[in-house]
Amino acid sequence: MPNIARYESKYLLNYEKYLSIKNDLSPYMEKDKYSTQSPTGSYLVRSLYFDTFDYQAYKDKLDGFFGRTKFRLRCYSSEKESLKSISVEIKTKTGNTVEKYTSPVPLEYYDYFMENWHWPEYTTPVLIDFERSVLLRILTPVVIVEYQREGMCDYLGDGVRVTFDHSLKSADCEELFPKNPFFSGHFPEYIVLEVKSREVPPAWLKRIIQRHGLKLVAYSKYVQSIIVSRNDLFSPN
Repeated sequence: MPNIARYESKYLLNYEKYLSIKNDLSPYMEKDKYSTQSPTGSYLVRSLYFDTFDYQAYKDKLDGFFGRTKFRLRCYSSEKESLKSISVEIKTKTGNTVEKYTSPVPLEYYDYFMENWHWPEYTTPVLIDFERSVLLRILTPVVIVEYQREGMCDYLGDGVRVTFDHSLKSADCEELFPKNPFFSGHFPEYIVLEVKSREVPPAWLKRIIQRHGLKLVAYSKYVQSIIVSRNDLFSPN
């Protein structure tokens, strides 16, 4: 059960700013192994988010609730046949500190869970907590979010990871692999930069952020997915 505790900050970039920042990061960072292995230099991320019937997770974010938890299933391909496993994730956020608990499961576990709301076998505490939360809080899958991720990690061992997320979009779906999802784009003119570090970002990274005048944004992929894909629930005609 990998447990990743880190600080996270997010910024919205236009394409010109993206190229400039990536160039400034090159003396300190290199592409991560996932981006390097891809012929395009980026890889697909698709997540299925769960929420209550009255969208409590969505409301908690809008209301600025200090401690928030997200439940999602994640994969790295839109083609189910190409996958052997998916990730079960529980992500908590308190202020700027994020903890992510992850457990990979075989693809057949996903199929079984989506039909029975129960894992065929408990192999990690993440699966136990995920199932308990789904049943007790009556969580259901509400939306998928998909994007192309370009990841970088630092040379110096400072524990810094930077990701550029391109072509963000979401669809009103109740499964990870719908046949013909109708996607809606998120800010198509922007790229989302996420800075993740175990401690306060190092001085070299702070200088790059300040040099480009980057401003923190309270951007949530899940919230934006609800706004663009399920807006009828909150802004009925």
